[in-house]
Amino acid sequence: MSLLTLPIRSYLTVAKWPLDAGLKLAGRGNGPAALALDRVDGTVRTVVGNVFRDDALQRDGLDRLTAVEERRKALRLRAEAELKRERADEELAEGRRRAAEERQAAEQRADEHREQAEARKAARKREAAETGRQRKQRSRGAEAKVRETIEQRAKRERLETLEQRDTALEKQDEALTTRDEAQRLAAAAGAAKEARKEG
Repeated sequence: MSLLTLPIRSYLTVAKWPLDAGLKLAGRGNGPAALALDRVDGTVRTVVGNVFRDDALQRDGLDRLTAVEERRKALRLRAEAELKRERADEELAEGRRRAAEERQAAEQRADEHREQAEARKAARKREAAETGRQRKQRSRGAEAKVRETIEQRAKRERLETLEQRDTALEKQDEALTTRDEAQRLAAAAGAAKEARKEG
């Protein structure tokens, strides 16, 4: 550490303090303005360290610039994670809306099928009454087949709805994982900054 740069170090620290405090009070202690201030601080320390050939001051400036870059990356990752989470939420909501619409449509179709089956059943009963016992047996066989077809179709539609919901939940899980990684990087950058302050 050079004695020539000691007053410059002190001046930089004192000059930066009110700006840091103001940004923290404004709730922008980790935002773009704080990053810009730290970048200027790191650049000034690096340049002054070069000019006065103070390796410690130059290293301190470079370390601060590296930390600023890490914090910038963390902010970008956090923003991307938030965007992915919002998109996943939107996709999940859209999937749920679509699933509800499809379920309602499936129920409506099932109701229509049931009504049609009931109408056919009544017609077959009348027919069976007219044509005898043999006709009644065939009618019962046809009813069972119709019910089986309706049930199979309803099962297929329920399965498709569940698969769509699973896909939306997987996307939301990916968004949450990305957000957690961004928070971890932000915490690491904060710890590095604290370590520099203490060091």
